[in-house]
Amino acid sequence: MNEIQKYAPRVEVIDDDDISIEDEYGKIEDDENVEQYIAHIPFVKWDKDKLCYKTKKCYRPVSDFLPVPVEDILYDNGIDQTRSYLIKGLKWKGGNVRVLPVARVKATDAGSMNWVADNWGFSANIFSPSTANKDVLRSVLTAIGQRFAKRTTVYSHTGWRKIRDEWCYLHGGGAVGAESVRVQLENGLSGYGLSDKKYNTISLSNAVLQLFRVADESVMIPLLAVSFLSPLNEFLKQSGHEPSFILYLLGRTQSRKSTVAALALSFFGNFTASTLPASFRDTVNALERKGFILKDTLTVIDDFHPCSSFKERRSMEQKMQALSRMYGNRSGRDRMTSEVELRGSMPPKGNVIVTGEDVAAIGQSGTARNFYIELQANSVPVSDYLTDAQQFAADGYYAAFMKLYIEWLSGMTEGLPSKLKEMFNEYRRKIIDEHLSGLGRTGDIVAWLMIGSTFFADFMVETHSFTEQECAGFKAMSWKILTDLARAQIEKSEEDVPTKIFTDTVHELFIGEKIYAENIMQPTELSHGEKVGYFDEQFYYFLPNKIYAEVNKACAARNEFFPLTSQRLLKQLSAENISVSSKGKNTLQKRIGNINAKFLCIPRAIIDGDNA
Repeated sequence: MNEIQKYAPRVEVIDDDDISIEDEYGKIEDDENVEQYIAHIPFVKWDKDKLCYKTKKCYRPVSDFLPVPVEDILYDNGIDQTRSYLIKGLKWKGGNVRVLPVARVKATDAGSMNWVADNWGFSANIFSPSTANKDVLRSVLTAIGQRFAKRTTVYSHTGWRKIRDEWCYLHGGGAVGAESVRVQLENGLSGYGLSDKKYNTISLSNAVLQLFRVADESVMIPLLAVSFLSPLNEFLKQSGHEPSFILYLLGRTQSRKSTVAALALSFFGNFTASTLPASFRDTVNALERKGFILKDTLTVIDDFHPCSSFKERRSMEQKMQALSRMYGNRSGRDRMTSEVELRGSMPPKGNVIVTGEDVAAIGQSGTARNFYIELQANSVPVSDYLTDAQQFAADGYYAAFMKLYIEWLSGMTEGLPSKLKEMFNEYRRKIIDEHLSGLGRTGDIVAWLMIGSTFFADFMVETHSFTEQECAGFKAMSWKILTDLARAQIEKSEEDVPTKIFTDTVHELFIGEKIYAENIMQPTELSHGEKVGYFDEQFYYFLPNKIYAEVNKACAARNEFFPLTSQRLLKQLSAENISVSSKGKNTLQKRIGNINAKFLCIPRAIIDGDNA
C-alpha cells in the first residue's frame, strides 16, 4: 500500500455486521454474480470491469461499480411515511466480485447519485460525462430494485397499531401480538422495549408488589395508575375520553423524584434516573416529537428547577406552558413543508410524568392541566427495598410484567372503547357527587388515574396475585389517595387564582410600605413608597395602571409572572364581584378633589383582611 492509499478514507458499514472492508475495493463475495442483476436490463452490460451503456454506435463506460438496492424501507410514524434504500455496490476486480459497504440513502436523494461519493469515496467512480451517466445509473438502480430489493415497513413509533387488520402493540423490540414487525425508534429513545426475558408470573408480580415498600402509597399509587393507564390511551381516545393531563412529581433536590419516575418508566423499557428520555434541556420541538412517537406509553421529562437567570427561568416556563398545552389539549403545532404546504401536526399520543423542584408560573389554566404529587424528604427513603426494585427494573422484570398486561389487553381490544367510556363516566359521576370536580380538569384526572389503577388491580387478579377481596381493597385505597390529592390540589388552585394573587400582593405591598393610598378625608404628605390611589372608610380607589404596574414589579422581584393583562385583570375582578364598577364597565368613574377619573374600586376589607 503506498502513502496515498494509506490515508484514503475508509467507508463505514451501516446495517450489516457481516460486511467488512478487506481493501479499498470492498469485501470479496464468492456468491455474488454481477450478471444476474443486469441480465434483464437491455441497455447495459458489464465489460472489462466496467458498467457500460449501449449507444447507437458503441458501449460507453458509465461507472466502475454496479449499484444494487438490497432493501426498500418504508418508515411509518403514524402520520408521515418516508422511504429509504439500502444500496450496496459491486465491483469486479482481479477476477473477483467485491462488495462495497451498504449505504442507507433517502429515496428522495437516490436519483442524484451524490450519495455515491458520500458513502464510498474514491472506491466508486462515475465516468464522464457524469450527468448522462448518472441518468443511466438511476435507471439501472430502479430496474434492479424493482426485481431484487426486499420491501420492508419499519414503524417508528410505539403503541397500538392495526397491522393486517389485527391490533398489535409496537415497542422498541418489535410488536406484542404480531410476528416479524420491525420497529425502529429515534436516537435517545433506544431504552424503550418490552422485555423478552422469561420469568414466571409469580416472580414478576412479587417484583411489582415490592414497589409499595419503596415509596409512600400516596406516591406509588398515582405512578402505577399512570403507567397502566398509558396502554389504554388508544381505546380511551376511541371512546371520546383521551387522557389529557401531566402527572407532576414535585420535590426538593435529593427527594429521589427522578428515581421513582425511572421505576415507573421501567415498565416500558430499561431506564434509570440518569437515562430518562427527556428533560428541560430539550427544545420544545424535541419534546413535542418525543411525545408523538411515544404513543400509548409513558415518558418522563426531568428536572424543572429554580434558575438564578431570569432568561433561563423564562425559557423553562415557556417549555412548561407548551407541555401543558400539548398534553392538556392533545394538540400539536401545524407545520409547513418545504413546498409551503400545510402538514399534519404531531400531538402527544402517550402520557407523561414531569419532575420538578418548583411549580411553573404558567397561569391558572396551565396549572389546571397538572396533577401534583408532592414528595416529602422521607417519601422515598434510601432502603434495601429501593435497591432491590432498581435491580428488578434493570433485569427487565417490570417490562416483562407490562408485556403480559398488554397481551391480556390484546384479547379484549374490540370491546375496550365502550367499557372505558362506561368506567370514565361512572368515576366522573362519583367525583361530581363528592364535589371534587375542581376547575373541571382535576376531577377528570382522578377518573383517568382510577381507570389505570382499576385495570392494574384486575390484572393482578388475572395473574392470581390478588384475591377478589384484595382487589376491592386496592381500588378503595386508590380512590381515597387520589381524591385526597385532588382535594389538596383544589385548595391550592384557589390560592393561585389571579385575582387572589393580585389582592394578596397589594396587601403585602401596603404592609411593606412599598405603596400607599391617600386618605380622601384627611390628606397628608406623610407617606412611604409609590402613591397608587386613594381610600375612604369603605373602599380603596386605585389608579388602574399604577397599581397593576406595582403588582407586576413585585411578582417579577419574586421571579414570578403575573398571569393577566391589565384589561383582563379589571374584567376578572369585576366578574368575581371583587371590585365595584360603573354599570357595564370594569372601573368606577369618580371625582376625588380636582380629579375626575376611572378608578379600580375594591372594598378595604378584601385588601386589609383582619386589619380592615
